[in-house]
Amino acid sequence: MDLSDIQLIKTIAEVGSISGASQALHLSQPTVSKRLSRLEQTLGMQLFHRLSRGMAPTSTAEYILSQEPDLNNHMQAIERQVRRMADLEAGHLRLGVGPIIEQVLLPEVLSDFLTLAGAAQITVVTEDDRNLIEQLASSELDVIVGPFEASDTDIEELIELNMLSEPMIAVTRPEHPLVGHSDISLKSAVNYQWATPRPTANTNDAAALTILPRVKLFSDNYPLLIEAALRADLICVGPSSVFAAELSTGTLRQLPLDLGVHWRSTLLTRPEAYLTPLVSHIATLFRRAAKNL
Repeated sequence: MDLSDIQLIKTIAEVGSISGASQALHLSQPTVSKRLSRLEQTLGMQLFHRLSRGMAPTSTAEYILSQEPDLNNHMQAIERQVRRMADLEAGHLRLGVGPIIEQVLLPEVLSDFLTLAGAAQITVVTEDDRNLIEQLASSELDVIVGPFEASDTDIEELIELNMLSEPMIAVTRPEHPLVGHSDISLKSAVNYQWATPRPTANTNDAAALTILPRVKLFSDNYPLLIEAALRADLICVGPSSVFAAELSTGTLRQLPLDLGVHWRSTLLTRPEAYLTPLVSHIATLFRRAAKNL
């Protein structure tokens, strides 16, 4: 049984006769009669009572017709999703990232995307975690990547893909008084000035609460934090991958401090968006970039 069969049952039930249904459906009476008989044989159930004054639906036909609104809604949902797939295939992807993702993963992802995505376009915004979650909830963004989890949102269904998980470390320039000391405690290090990202809703660990009163510079712009640490005796905090270039050249040194904090990030998107080729593609690129670190 398909949707045309349901339309046939609905029309006969509404007009009450084969002749009326044939006119409404622009089919011959023999065609309508044969289709109904064939459908009843297939189902093994009678769909209409043949009365002297017309036809009346049986309980079986009434049940089928009661399901029609749900079937129509389902078909409309499928149609909307197919249109969305077509639009995103050569359309516009709206991506939101946190500041660390912008620096660490986004350059590689964008390079691959611009090479492989054909006619598709992409808009990238960089925001803090709260704004990214709000824009995903309001459907302003298709995908967000940053320091959050699905449980941090009020969105009922989300696809959540783990990206990066790495320790937060403390770095400073080689001239800093603490460089060269092998036994440094957080208690002694807080006597110096620090540079860190802005506190978030999740900033509640003991190390962060200890450091915050001594922070001289708050910024989500890591290139700015790094430049400040290169020019002044600031202790800069962030995921290890953010400082990879400076640590490899020796322009920044890691201090032997165990902050006891891990920085984690995920990619979040809605299930219906993840089914589209473009969103699935960008998710694959992010996972590849995270694996390459």
